[in-house]
Amino acid sequence: MKVVVSLPIHTSPEVVLNQIKNIQYFIPNVTVIIHVSKFFEWNGSPEKLHSLEMDNVLINPERFPTKWGSGIHVDVHNSNFKYAVQNLEFDYFAMHSSNDLFIKPGVKNYMCNYEAGSAQWPLSLLIDWVKKDQYWGNKLKHKLQNSNLDLIKHLSEQDMNLSRIMKHLGITEIKGSQIEGTFYRKEIFKEIVKEIERFYSYTNEDSFPYSKEEFYYSTVASKFVKNFAPVYTFFNWRSPITIELIDNAIACNNQYNMGLDTYDLTNIFNVKRIERDLNDPVRKYITDFIK
Repeated sequence: MKVVVSLPIHTSPEVVLNQIKNIQYFIPNVTVIIHVSKFFEWNGSPEKLHSLEMDNVLINPERFPTKWGSGIHVDVHNSNFKYAVQNLEFDYFAMHSSNDLFIKPGVKNYMCNYEAGSAQWPLSLLIDWVKKDQYWGNKLKHKLQNSNLDLIKHLSEQDMNLSRIMKHLGITEIKGSQIEGTFYRKEIFKEIVKEIERFYSYTNEDSFPYSKEEFYYSTVASKFVKNFAPVYTFFNWRSPITIELIDNAIACNNQYNMGLDTYDLTNIFNVKRIERDLNDPVRKYITDFIK
């Protein structure tokens, strides 16, 4: 079974290399497709990555101007997928970010039992949780007050491109999911990308910024996927990952309730947020696994 990991990056080559080695150690025979943000340069040359002597790594020549909450990561992952299809034979496509790391083996065996991995949170549940959560509720309120968008509806409900996709497919409910630790069988994701790009591009005049990747894939997937797995990445929304959590996940001890989901650490293979710093104690702790 062949896995492709889609990885958008905007950090130093040394940190990128550290993450790639981590991915390759924990996912045998993996290929990593890198997207380099258009906003980011290493001395004017993203091609510097080619000098890092990485095996089974492809650098997507297409570059989008990425930033957090822009929604352009839909275009990034779609582009990485299409680039992988042009250059590789593979079975599963997984999406990650530049501040997560794998902590234990076994994710391929986990994937192969499912058509896809996605949280599939109903939008109504997501909105209710965000409003009640002090940190995210205040953050959302501030964002909406500084926009011309409807202050009552969620941004995804005001997204005409998503509405067109849903109408075309007969989908009646928006679903949400974190992007890290989501995965899809190749043929299913090919259909998802096709349906998204039928109606959406970040150049659309009626496209406005929000984290579209957290809603487009999960919503469209609800039409094509019958057998969902929970995502395999533990995402601490508020603070960096601790060594204690990593040890518990490796030992498959405990469950963690993060408001929307209760994570079963047996099926957690990857964690986020890890500081993008080679001297960060948690990154060093994980890196020591593969020395």
